[in-house]
Amino acid sequence: MTSMKVGGNTLPVTVDEHGQVRYDVIARQAENAKKIVYCHYNDLVPKFVKDHDEDLKFDVVQEKKKLIEETTRETKAILLQKIGTQQSWDSMEPPKFIKYKPCRQQGSRLIKMVEKAVDPMEPPKFKHKKVPRASGSPPVPVMHSPPRPLTVKDQQDWKIPPCISNWKNPKGYTIPLDKRLAADGSGGFDEVKINDNFPKLAEALYVATEKATEAIAMR
Repeated sequence: MTSMKVGGNTLPVTVDEHGQVRYDVIARQAENAKKIVYCHYNDLVPKFVKDHDEDLKFDVVQEKKKLIEETTRETKAILLQKIGTQQSWDSMEPPKFIKYKPCRQQGSRLIKMVEKAVDPMEPPKFKHKKVPRASGSPPVPVMHSPPRPLTVKDQQDWKIPPCISNWKNPKGYTIPLDKRLAADGSGGFDEVKINDNFPKLAEALYVATEKATEAIAMR
């Protein structure tokens, strides 16, 4: 296996004994250095171990044992580190013996009080909410105009007339006509426009009426 050294943050090109580029190096960076990466077709081909291949079977068993031991060692180290940060067995107080006498019974009793150990794998019992971080810069000040007295014109400008509908009047108010005309926004100044086809329709109805009258008279 040969590699070419490249300066900077560029990953060096690594090749195997056959001269092919090893792309699995990209996935084995930083904390993923011990990951098992399958990037070739030969890695996906299943291995059939026969009875007479004792050496190959022994190698497979040893590889599995080695992987199990390594995983167990890493897990044990993490658990011991977590227990040491919370509570260790050595730092626990020794048991205390308390002697007391019940009020309604004869004789005395002895109680052994032991400090309860904390389980490192137990989930947290309380939900802690993180306080949002304050902004780096102060907030933008809101600018207001100087206060001034309210005039009659300002009151009239802010006076909003009640809504008048030409379709609904559930309380039966008597609404003047000028208010009704102002409700649709036209103000009564819109010119009435008659469609050009209306005279044609009137003439056709008149002709049809005349023909029907003549037909009835002939009968």
